[in-house]
Amino acid sequence: MGIISLPALGETAWAVKGKGAYCGKSKLKVSSQKNLSKAVVATGDIYCFRSQECTPLFDTLGEEAALTRIYPDAFGHLMAARGAVDVMVDPLAYIWDFAPCKIMVEEAGGKFANFSGNQGSIRGGNAIVGNPNLVQKVRKLYKGGDKLK
Repeated sequence: MGIISLPALGETAWAVKGKGAYCGKSKLKVSSQKNLSKAVVATGDIYCFRSQECTPLFDTLGEEAALTRIYPDAFGHLMAARGAVDVMVDPLAYIWDFAPCKIMVEEAGGKFANFSGNQGSIRGGNAIVGNPNLVQKVRKLYKGGDKLK
């Protein structure tokens, strides 16, 4: 189970394995967008990308996506789980940040993956969350990071 509480917005989202993901009484569902060129991409801030030495990924997302917006931490992940953005790219966070996000997006029909590898660990320190097609495309961009530099 996972819970994201956003008291300033008056919202609480929750998910239970096998029972779905909800915000209030509304069921959450990730977007169905398949093209990065038409996607809205949420990211952590540029400072996180710099500290993790993956600024080229941030730059490439800005060039290839229809729109990029910085939505920190749980808010960005919830936006991806509800389909308000197509994918959230978070280069730096901790297990307590990711714990509710993984189950939330999976119960909303999405995917939680780490930048490298496909295990989707909440202990990985980074995550790509949301529409499964776009999660995979962003992972490929990261894996090609040497070419981006």
